[in-house]
Amino acid sequence: MRRFSHFSTRPQWGKTGEIMVRKRFIFGLISLHLMMGCTAGDEMCEASIRGAGPSSWIKWGGKYYKAIIEPLTWSEAKKECIKMGGALVLPQSDEETDFLKTLVLQPGQQRTDLFWINCNDLEEEDTWKCQDGTDEVEYRNWDTHLGSQPDGRGYENCAEVWSGGKWNDVDCDNLVPAICIRPAPQLHF
Repeated sequence: MRRFSHFSTRPQWGKTGEIMVRKRFIFGLISLHLMMGCTAGDEMCEASIRGAGPSSWIKWGGKYYKAIIEPLTWSEAKKECIKMGGALVLPQSDEETDFLKTLVLQPGQQRTDLFWINCNDLEEEDTWKCQDGTDEVEYRNWDTHLGSQPDGRGYENCAEVWSGGKWNDVDCDNLVPAICIRPAPQLHF
């Protein structure tokens, strides 16, 4: 049987007929391993894939965000985020809130830091469901200075971020900008 050099584009065959591993394949595996980081405990690995993020979305903190500047109702904003493959955002820290406010800043507008968040009491009055996608989130940032939000008015069933990054309950039919969120692409092994 004829053997080819390591630099040949044709496969090399071993004594038993299996294809021998090429240097490029090994280099590729090593490169992939170097791009990956495994989490402790559950043995799940995530890989960083260059260029794999959604275009026109902004990456921050391992997730992707996209602002919808056109004011929409809460349900329209939620549907628009789903159409784009994401979910309506729900900030989980003061730092994330500060970042999100920069996405909706529009020069010349009076109130520039308003945006819808994925938090509502539509199912049961005064029982607020605040979710990151489908997971309930403990973090809350209700405004306690002006009227102690949420103030429990029966028609204010959706939440927005307003001045200073605090949360406010408002009528779901108000027209407010929104921000959508998507997780960064991951490979699971």
